[in-house]
Parts: sequence; structure tokens; C-alpha cells
Amino acid sequence: MKTEKRKNQPIDFVIPWVDGGDEEWIKQKQKYSAQPEADSSSSRYRDWEVLRYWFRGVEKFAPWVRTVHFITCGQCPEWLNKEHKKLHFVTHQEYIPEEFLPTFSSHTIELNLHRIKGLSEQFVYFNDDVFLTSRVSPSDFFKKGLPCDRAVMNAVANTDIHNFMPHILMNNMGIINMHFGRETLKRDWKKWYSLIYGRDMLKNILLRPWNYYTGFSNYHLCTPFLKSTFAEVWREEPEILSQTCSRKFRSKSDVNQYLMRYWQFLSGRFVPGKLAGVYLTIGQDSADKICQAIVSGKYKAVCVNDDPFEIDFELEKKNLVRAFERILPEKSGFEK
Repeated sequence: MKTEKRKNQPIDFVIPWVDGGDEEWIKQKQKYSAQPEADSSSSRYRDWEVLRYWFRGVEKFAPWVRTVHFITCGQCPEWLNKEHKKLHFVTHQEYIPEEFLPTFSSHTIELNLHRIKGLSEQFVYFNDDVFLTSRVSPSDFFKKGLPCDRAVMNAVANTDIHNFMPHILMNNMGIINMHFGRETLKRDWKKWYSLIYGRDMLKNILLRPWNYYTGFSNYHLCTPFLKSTFAEVWREEPEILSQTCSRKFRSKSDVNQYLMRYWQFLSGRFVPGKLAGVYLTIGQDSADKICQAIVSGKYKAVCVNDDPFEIDFELEKKNLVRAFERILPEKSGFEK
């Protein structure tokens, strides 16, 4: 009976969005000067005008979702139907503590997700560059009330001194090693050495002898979370989380939402799972490759990452829209 109850718990989706071309938002952003080590790259904010296809994908491929929590600083796409019964339009002011506002950091937006009013215990977090491109089921994300994820160990490495992410990942690992020892690998060995991971399971075998955790593989797709995990990490590490959220822009001194994912691994609150998805980068991967990934039906989720490469933005945007139109040509109920 308990298992059945957990199985039937609602699942919500959460997605943040910003219109980086909005003049009022730009003026507000310019009031706050980013520190030299802060990440305020324009690629973090520019609008590819494909958000409507995210909503179309949810309606077509995940009709079972209970609520979509759509987070903005107050901006609203002119085409969005705010009256849709499954849409919860959330502003930063409604869930992020006042002392952290305004914010231009994705970390602040992500680390406070558990404060969203009405958010279900089981939810899936999407960046606005991760799209559903094929049918998904609740069991792709949760089984027996636990997130489905790949707990694959890795070693944090850096190939560019200007790259923010390795610094943030190291900060995450510092917190993890302060709270968890290697006994969890023995306790939950079936979860860490699962054939579901394929070849990636070798990383867990090879990194097993280390006395501490050196990192985890990140797959840049939609991530299932338990709301209670966020609350627990905030109880355990309020200082580092508050420091991160106090910065207006992303910084090398931050932690990020991956910390919550790793915490779920080490506390045993996950089941092995592998969502069929792919991570691609505009400017690095060809337009043809990106288009094929979207339309092929091979993947359930596709991340179309925007990094600060020199690209023909308007041309790449047209290519992206054309690809999504091929699989999602019809308006969804989320559109006026």
C-alpha cells in the first residue's frame, strides 16, 4: 500500500526563463556591476525564441504532468496562456528570499526551488535549453517515490582557466566530502554498480579505491529531484548556500543545484535510471546534427546548449525553429 501511494504521487515540472532582450531587465542588470570573476556572459540570457516548443513538447510527450512551474523575474512571453490549468506562473519575488533579490544568477534561482508554493515532493527540473522530443512516462523520472538517475563517479577536470564550472563542481564536492564517507558505496552497492549505466559503471569501479569523492558525471538533461532534499541541504549548509545566493551573478565561489543531486546519491535516495537524451552545443555541433537529434525520435530529451562561440545567431535560430516545427507544429494549450 505504501509503495502504491508513493507511485501515485504527483510529479511537477519546473523551468526558469528570462528574456535577455527586455530593455527594462537590461537596465536593472546594468545597475549591478559584476565582479571580475563573475559570469555575466550574454549567452546566459539571449532568447532563441523556442520556448513555445518546450511547452508543446510537455503537452504532447508528458501529458501526465500535474503542474508546470514557470519561473521568471516577472517577464511573460506575449503568447503564453497564463490561464492554463496546469501552469503556475512564478516570479522570483514569490519564492526567493528578499535579501537575495534581485538576482541574475541561475544558482540563486535553482537553489531555492523548494520554496515554490505548491511544488510537489517529486519534481523534474529543466533548464530552458532542454526539450522533450519523444514520449516520456513518470517512470522515466521516478520509481517507488525516488528519482531515477545515473550515480556515476568522475574526476573534476579543467581545460580552460576561464571556465567557471570546474570551480563550482569542486565546491560541491567539498560539501559532499564533509558530509559523506565511502560507506554508502557498500550500503547501496546495487545502485552504484548497476548494468543500467553501461560502460559508465567502469568509472565507479575504477574510482572505488579513493578515500573521498572526486566528482560525478553530469548529463545536462532534465533532473528529477525530491523537494525534501533541498530543504535538508539548506538545514545542513545554510551559510554556503546563503553566500552563493547573495551574489548577483554566478561566481567561481558558488555551489549549484548539482549539489542537491549528489546529496540524493550519497543519501541513497535514488534508483538507477538512464533517460535517453543527448547534449549538443550550438556553434560546436553542426546545425544538421542538432536538427537530426531533435527530429529523429531517438532521444526523449535534447539539450541545445548556448555557449559564447562566434556564431551567426539569427541563422542558427532559424535552423533551430525549423527543426522544432517539424515535430511540434501545432499550438499547445499553453499558447493563446
